[in-house]
Amino acid sequence: MLICDNLSFGGEIKLARKPTRFIVRDLPNLVQQGIGRLMEKWYEQNVRFNRYEERDITDTLADDLIIRATDVGVCSNRLIPAVLHEWREPKHEAFQERNVWSLFNSFTEALKDSSFFRDGTFR
Repeated sequence: MLICDNLSFGGEIKLARKPTRFIVRDLPNLVQQGIGRLMEKWYEQNVRFNRYEERDITDTLADDLIIRATDVGVCSNRLIPAVLHEWREPKHEAFQERNVWSLFNSFTEALKDSSFFRDGTFR
């Protein structure tokens, strides 16, 4: 499981093997394969984030996406005001541009300030 400072979660990499007598021999290769797959995932995430930065969006589209995120359970109703506030008045200067990257960070900033990470539930 990978949790970035922007609260991006990833858990696609999994190493599994039966504990046979050859585990010590095979373990270095398994770890190397896992690290290689992890590097691929980091590259894919970097490409995705770069695309987010390149895609400008309007306030109307951002508002619509926030509601749609709520409709599909990505964002609780309680977080809508915080996400909107971060979109309209970002805490960080880097997110002043009106693009998908800024909207993504509006969600993550709102989540950082929520009680979600204190008790594991949305309120």
